Amino acid sequence: MTSKKIAKEIQSTVAEVGSADGAKAVDRQIGTQIRVQRQQANMSQLMLGERIGVTFQQVQKYERGSNRVSSSTLYEIACALGKPIDCFFEGLPRPRYVDAIGRASSHQIADSDVTMLSGYLGRINQDVRDSIMDLIEAITDRY
Repeated sequence: MTSKKIAKEIQSTVAEVGSADGAKAVDRQIGTQIRVQRQQANMSQLMLGERIGVTFQQVQKYERGSNRVSSSTLYEIACALGKPIDCFFEGLPRPRYVDAIGRASSHQIADSDVTMLSGYLGRINQDVRDSIMDLIEAITDRY
């Protein structure tokens, strides 16, 4: 399967997960996991907000899924809670395109794709890069 077909499959899956109120099911699920992990750490919304540099109201919005959490903020939340970043993705359904990616990965990755990914990763600081690699490893172990 080509990368264009995989991208279309991803867009299709993301569109299916959307809801009428604008919040995506994935955003709500990640928000729920943020709340669960925060509560397990015996941390208030105020304390978490202070650690990541936002108000407790913003933490509430993340937990409800009404505001999306950027990848850098999710990384900061994971660090503040002392949790691995992949814990926030627990309970999410397996997207259909994962199978397509699995089939595609049985083929050799093009050198141009490796070069492109290397360029992107080279622009990210080492700590975030390590977290991305941990996330990729967790995803490949799961599927």
